[in-house]
Amino acid sequence: MLGGISMRVDRMPDALILEFAGLSDAGYAAVNENLGIDAETGQGDWPAGKHSRRVR
Repeated sequence: MLGGISMRVDRMPDALILEFAGLSDAGYAAVNENLGIDAETGQGDWPAGKHSRRVR
């Protein structure tokens, strides 16, 4: 509290990691196609705030 005023800080994660067992490259491409995004070119209807993706 600052001078009688309550301050709130909203926090967001720096990263979200989703791991899927058994998903092939073809399956990954199919999911991206259904989402309307192209991970290779960066084109498509990416969610707001989406800056990058990483696949390992």
